[in-house]
Amino acid sequence: MDTDLNSATEWLEANGQTDQAKLIRELVAGEPVAYLVVAVGSDYDDAVHHLCEPEETTTPQRIFLKKDAALDHAQTLQIKALWESNPFAFGYGIDEITSLPRIELETNLRQILGDDFKMPEQPHYLGDPIFPKATKEQKLEVARLFDKLQFYHVVETNIRL
Repeated sequence: MDTDLNSATEWLEANGQTDQAKLIRELVAGEPVAYLVVAVGSDYDDAVHHLCEPEETTTPQRIFLKKDAALDHAQTLQIKALWESNPFAFGYGIDEITSLPRIELETNLRQILGDDFKMPEQPHYLGDPIFPKATKEQKLEVARLFDKLQFYHVVETNIRL
């Protein structure tokens, strides 16, 4: 890197703009990295919905230079998608949406959402939300329970100019 660019990146770092300095160095080296938040597609087989393999069908949502920012955004979208749908409409069994046994999932959901919450016996239509209003913290806890049902994920990619 020539002296002017080196001085510029040092100035950026000294002024707390480390991400910008890193991006300039990566651009000069020809290896800039970005993090792309993508939505995973789904299909319906006349019985239940299935999330496709991420390699099969994804829709780009937003790109970030910071991995943590991309992960935070993906988590926000994940919680929104979970809350606006019925996670039990995905897959043929509970083992396709969570690593928890059904009784443990139900116990945890009641602890988080209150004793009035009842898990559906049969899947509903995808668009029928099943969760009550909740705080951001409650939504995050619920989302963690559905660890196998990922509507969004982050892909690392190189930036090509």
